[in-house]
Amino acid sequence: MKNKPLCVLVDDVELNLSALKNEIEEIGLLEIEKVFADPDKFLAKISELKSEIIFLDMAMHINGIEVAGKLKGKKIIFVSGHKEEAYKAYEVDAVDFVPKPIMTSRLKQAIEKVLDRIAIEAPKPKTHVKLSSNNGKEHIEVACIELISSQDLDKKNEGQGESKIIYRNGQVPLLINSLTFPDCFNFLPKDKFIQLSRFDIVNVNNITQLIKHDEIRIKYTSRNLKVLFTSRTLSKEGKQRYDELCG
Repeated sequence: MKNKPLCVLVDDVELNLSALKNEIEEIGLLEIEKVFADPDKFLAKISELKSEIIFLDMAMHINGIEVAGKLKGKKIIFVSGHKEEAYKAYEVDAVDFVPKPIMTSRLKQAIEKVLDRIAIEAPKPKTHVKLSSNNGKEHIEVACIELISSQDLDKKNEGQGESKIIYRNGQVPLLINSLTFPDCFNFLPKDKFIQLSRFDIVNVNNITQLIKHDEIRIKYTSRNLKVLFTSRTLSKEGKQRYDELCG
């Protein structure tokens, strides 16, 4: 991701607002666009804000649930000390409810959850080039390729020889024996795919976040057609390519 997703914080207690701001900045997965200590001012400015992610307190002079009801198309995370009202958050389809006092690990979990939801809902790539095997018998549309790996992620074991698993958006993964990684990469548009290491090639649209310097989080479609997530390690060359396309 070239830029961190934007978020807005709304809490009418300045001390709580400052604490939440510090925690989000420390976690480092989001960029704070704006903070509001007055929900009325927030609602007045909502059309001017770019953020998709909104952190809301519940116990304000306008109840946070009422505020959430006015936010169409936004991803809401409630941060509140009123744990007994957590169920109300899910009645308005909030992504998560984080209790106060805030625990960093719990807030990070909520942020990762909202990032995963955004990644799942992101528009799919529109490339329509076809990948062909050496013998010409296999044809896979590049548009649907999420990850090419020597590891079967459903079984959590490394592949052998030249066998490759091609994970495809909305489709069952496909096993191909006839292509080496250089063969695969030569067929793929270089502005859409990164060779992470000698074991993995990934579609940049499936990278959801950089976890640490040499590790990324990827979404993929499993054998039972569920959208799941895995972390993959970047080689030195893979990290350089990641920085060029996504950094």
